[in-house]
Amino acid sequence: MRSSIKLNLVFSVLYQMLNLAVPLVTAPYVSRVLGSEGIGANSYTSSVASLFVMFVMLGISNYGNREIASLQDNRDARSVAFASIWGFQWLTGTFALAGYGFLCWISRNNTLFPLYCIQSMLILAAILDINWYFYGVERIKVIVLRNACIKIVSVCLIFLFVKNPNDVWIYVAINAGCSLVSSIIILPFLLEDIDFHIPSLASVLRHSKGIFILFLPVIAVSIYRTIDRIMLGQFADLEQVGYFSNTEKLMDIPMSLVGAIALVMMPRMTALYSSGRQDKASSIMDMSYELIAFLSVGMTVGLMAISQDFVPIFFGNAFYPVIALVSLFAPSIIFMSWANVLRTQYLIPKHRDRIYVISLWIGAVTSIIANLLLIPPYGAAGAVIGTFLAEATVAIYQTYSVRKELPFHKYFSCYAKYFIFAGIMFFAMNFARKMFAGNCLLVVFELIIGGVTYCSLSFGYLYIKKISHL
Repeated sequence: MRSSIKLNLVFSVLYQMLNLAVPLVTAPYVSRVLGSEGIGANSYTSSVASLFVMFVMLGISNYGNREIASLQDNRDARSVAFASIWGFQWLTGTFALAGYGFLCWISRNNTLFPLYCIQSMLILAAILDINWYFYGVERIKVIVLRNACIKIVSVCLIFLFVKNPNDVWIYVAINAGCSLVSSIIILPFLLEDIDFHIPSLASVLRHSKGIFILFLPVIAVSIYRTIDRIMLGQFADLEQVGYFSNTEKLMDIPMSLVGAIALVMMPRMTALYSSGRQDKASSIMDMSYELIAFLSVGMTVGLMAISQDFVPIFFGNAFYPVIALVSLFAPSIIFMSWANVLRTQYLIPKHRDRIYVISLWIGAVTSIIANLLLIPPYGAAGAVIGTFLAEATVAIYQTYSVRKELPFHKYFSCYAKYFIFAGIMFFAMNFARKMFAGNCLLVVFELIIGGVTYCSLSFGYLYIKKISHL
């Protein structure tokens, strides 16, 4: 039985935060032990493996989620759909694994060859990944509980066995191995949920069109979320990859919250649109943009305000260039969040895949051009600017394409007030920096003062607004 939206939001936020637990909890330790080159080697090889993972999953994550969500109350139809979609996943996974094996073979004389081989576990994990099914039936608790156990184990293993720069391969093995185990241990939960079928090739291939349509945006996203690290490795060096990788880890904090909302809302919005409940869907959209505006604006300005004190403490002085990169990257959060809500709560549930696909390819082209022009002279900073331009382009195109269908003036007004509140928070955090300068708890004080200021203004405004409408 599916849970309420609020409960699923809680579980989804926990899931996304747990996904960040290992890199964030271990980042200060790993950054100092492995250094920027070790971090860069892991990031570079995992990016290459991620390209093959992309071909395993194609558009299955969004497609499978949407298909299962539309069949939530029909066990037989849901079981058949799951079997054929997962069968398609196994088919693409076989080809991807063979291709990655060939890459490893031709790279056997490369110093990164051992890491390439270890990262193959990421591809095996992708073949077995059925998270899309549990999101479709809104059983997020299953995913969260499994993920919590795996993350705790991985953190312990990293602190126990990663001791010096030569232990990069151990760090890679722990991360990739835990991903594989995570995909395996969720499989038994299917037993109570579906009836197993052996799909025919025809039933498997029946999904190919829908999956490939949603694969096109996956390719586009990979171009400006994965290729940038590969281009940095080619046009700059592994040190620049390390700087960019750690910057992304900080950006993943706010985006994990946005992703949590999207993962919960997409199956619910699909079910609402399928049943013709437009008013309820519109109400949820209004609530989502209010929440996203509050989160994205606050965290964007907060990260910019705290980066100069937080980065040296968290990553070490060797990663001092990350401070500037965070300030450059942070505004992307607003565009990414806006587009995330629009595509997961409107475009994909309403099968407006064409707009979704075109927008991401426009963003991908923008990213490639920007990276080619900016990475050679500016390194990681060039990649960050390219990402910002790509995300802004995607958000603007998606919004323009459905400008007559949604009340965007209402959504824009949400952001206006939060920018004002965030500006006041920024000055409050700067005041805290001067007041507590030299204090070992400076970052803590900044976070508390900034958070209290922003939340007080935001919640106070919302309360007054609610009272005025009574």
